[in-house]
Amino acid sequence: MALAASVAAIEENWRQELESLQAVDEAVAGVVDTLRRTGELGNTLILFTSDNGFMHGEHRAKAEKVLLYEESIRVPLVMRGPGVPRQLADPRPVANIDIAPTIVDAAEATPRRVFDGRSLLPLLADRTAWWGRDILLENGNGANNVPAYRAIRTSRFVYAEHLTTGEYELYDLKRDPYELRSLDGSVEYESVQRDLARRLRLLQGCAGATCQLRPSLRLLLRSAGRSVPQGGCPRGDLRVRVGGRDRKRVVHAEAFLGRRPLARVAAPPVSRRIRRPHLHTGRRYLLRVRADLRDGRRLTLDRVLRACR
Repeated sequence: MALAASVAAIEENWRQELESLQAVDEAVAGVVDTLRRTGELGNTLILFTSDNGFMHGEHRAKAEKVLLYEESIRVPLVMRGPGVPRQLADPRPVANIDIAPTIVDAAEATPRRVFDGRSLLPLLADRTAWWGRDILLENGNGANNVPAYRAIRTSRFVYAEHLTTGEYELYDLKRDPYELRSLDGSVEYESVQRDLARRLRLLQGCAGATCQLRPSLRLLLRSAGRSVPQGGCPRGDLRVRVGGRDRKRVVHAEAFLGRRPLARVAAPPVSRRIRRPHLHTGRRYLLRVRADLRDGRRLTLDRVLRACR
């Protein structure tokens, strides 16, 4: 098939998919109207999603859904209901394994097993929290005649290991959002690829709580020569430091007092002295440090402080 004809066929298929989606729009509208008419809309959590994305010529795939690229792995997740802010577009990574825990949490039910995923309601309640999340991608059985692979997706990177060919792919989504140039073997990204390969080995065999392990980081605070515990009162300048087993993997951190930025830190080492914050005496405040790891994960570390009397 000539190139022009192939492009036209792909576009026609895409337009037909959009046309068929109108029936889904009508069905969703009918459900919402019924909930409104029966007085249950304000007490109902609605989740709208899909089982997969789809390729329409990207990466030379005319029609495919199990590849590791963004067009295939990204699916819509739209939520409406109690506790869901209006018109919030959230950049934090979540996965389909989070849907069941979210429904159980909203229903105030008690699960009989530990989920691989997590309820999204705490994220909706705290818009600046990050879990240090990465997402496992798998086509372990070679579905749709696509060679088997396992991959990991973080906020910045996609790394894949192809099981049948022994090949690897690595993409920096910040610099290359369309995934046009694999960085496998790049000296500049050697440590990143090593970290992602290590995380992939852990994720592909995880179950329950082990799927929810976050980066091993902790927040260390000192003031006037003493450590500042949870609920403590800094009596002078504040030394903020990020410690833990993964501290050398932190490339950037930023400290906030409530919503007010206090300081930015380039790492390593992740340490910064902050002049004594001006606080209202006796009140409690949340000190939050947002740490970015070189593998693309982002984690927030919190400490509640109070102003000294």
